[in-house]
Amino acid sequence: MATLYSPKIITDGLVLCLDSANIKSYVSGSNTWTNLSGNNVTASFNNPGSSSFSNGAIVFTPSSSIVDSPIGSFYLINDSAISSLTTELTLETWVNPAVLGIGIRPVSPRTTETSSPLGFALSTNVINVEINTSTGWNTAGISNTNIQTNKWIHIMQTTSDSIKSFKTYVNGVLVRDTTFTGTPNSGGGLLIGRGFYGGSYNYSGSIAIVKYYNRALTAQEVLQNFNATRGRFGV
Repeated sequence: MATLYSPKIITDGLVLCLDSANIKSYVSGSNTWTNLSGNNVTASFNNPGSSSFSNGAIVFTPSSSIVDSPIGSFYLINDSAISSLTTELTLETWVNPAVLGIGIRPVSPRTTETSSPLGFALSTNVINVEINTSTGWNTAGISNTNIQTNKWIHIMQTTSDSIKSFKTYVNGVLVRDTTFTGTPNSGGGLLIGRGFYGGSYNYSGSIAIVKYYNRALTAQEVLQNFNATRGRFGV
């Protein structure tokens, strides 16, 4: 793994690393997005022809301007190495939304109404976070001026069932720290470029990096990952 990653990026517990600017992970026009973490998990492309590659990122463009348009490209990971991550995990993304709204989920483990232990949606100057457990949904909308169109945003969410902790970070800063009851529900894989919110919501904008860890990273580790990549995105 040392040959694939910068020493500044946390690799302990990393089970998924997708980087559209790394030709070992993605080649423009490809129908697969290859995992760099060393296992065989790959993301498969759906609805070919609905995305493009620009400035080191995959650009998703739904067929209409409607946020919940049922037609649009997305990548799907349906592998037990990902869907089994529920009790201790971290999801990291670099996204640049072209459209914002209540259903905008650039990367979502929520593939059905009841699946996924965590998630987020992006509205103008607001990040809507949620965790789904055996006792129900815990949701919150948090004001954050970093959430804007045509602007790169780094988002990391961590879940730890052992201490009932659910945290969301934006650009390395903790914006939501909450406890939960019950047990996080099982995941349903991973959608990249589409989310589920009582229906399928296709994403409009760019996605460059998606990482999944099988443990909850610390605040220091979250900041380390942000600082290691922020220069690439001008943040």
